[in-house]
Amino acid sequence: MKLIKTTSLLLLCVLSPLVLAGQKLIVDGAKQSQVCYSSLINRKNSISTLNKTTTIDTCLQSNDPTKQIIINCQPSNTLSIEGVDKVKLANDMLAANMFASCLEEVKASGQIMTSQDNKLLTQLTSTIKSEDTINRWISSFELGYKHQNGYDEEGNRTGFDQGGITGSLKLNGRWKNSWGWSDAVTNFEVGVVFEQYPTVNEDKPDPEVSEFNDVTDAIDGYLKFLYSPGHFMATEDGDSVLSFAVLAGVRSLDEASPGNELARYYGGGLEFNLYSMGFSKYQNGLPRARVGTYFVRTSNYGVREDVNVWVIQAQYQLVEDKPFLLGFNANLGPDDLDDYSVTLSVRQDTAKLMSFFGFISE
Repeated sequence: MKLIKTTSLLLLCVLSPLVLAGQKLIVDGAKQSQVCYSSLINRKNSISTLNKTTTIDTCLQSNDPTKQIIINCQPSNTLSIEGVDKVKLANDMLAANMFASCLEEVKASGQIMTSQDNKLLTQLTSTIKSEDTINRWISSFELGYKHQNGYDEEGNRTGFDQGGITGSLKLNGRWKNSWGWSDAVTNFEVGVVFEQYPTVNEDKPDPEVSEFNDVTDAIDGYLKFLYSPGHFMATEDGDSVLSFAVLAGVRSLDEASPGNELARYYGGGLEFNLYSMGFSKYQNGLPRARVGTYFVRTSNYGVREDVNVWVIQAQYQLVEDKPFLLGFNANLGPDDLDDYSVTLSVRQDTAKLMSFFGFISE
């Protein structure tokens, strides 16, 4: 796997000017840039990335702040599947964004900007935009235990006593856009979930009854689109966002009555995501907490067709810097077709999974 590792390191050098050597800012003659540097160094503001202790002054280096400044945060020594130190890259980009914001505030206040100040502002803005495709997409996998309603050999519900393994793979993209207020946010997610799901098993007595009588292995592939217009629905730095949701998917059931093995569903609702940090315009991250309520129409639900179901999903990261998640899910169907489950899972970056199976070498 040495070739993959070498290729990843070469890709790392090409993808970002901030990752290795840092970004050089020539501030000779840039009076407002020098003022911003001094202000940021003295204020020592947190740049709000994965490591909250990282402050702006640790990312700005200079032997002579009247000549040259280098934006170069400390590496995290962790490479993603693309061979990129995304934590350091996020820090570098947030530091560049904070420096650019200072210059934009100075310019908006009417103070005189030299030609070099304007050149640096353009340079910083271009740097932030150049990280667009690297930071807006994030992939993850989860593996855990799911506890839900169980059924006996006669098909009768026995209570909340059925356990099984669950797992998922997800790819999520995030954009801040102009379709609303300045803090409007759009997310797109594609994922596949491996779990156990209630069904009607024809091998059990009375398979024609409308209620569930068994639990079976299932594979659920879905697409989800989230849009928040911002304003009262999102904070300015994007660390908490309430969004309108549209989703669609296909669920395959291992054991089900004939004609009900494959269910297609679509719907919409509201989803709230809470993050452990704020984001710049071109960043993404995994949420600390997520709560969603959706109204879904599914082609098959048990032995019924074209059924409307309310779906409630919630997930919370128990400790901020630990990957353990506690989740709750409720499918509220007609009559007695309600189903509830609780999950305890571990969430990691997909690169760790690829490394475990030997597809990449760290």
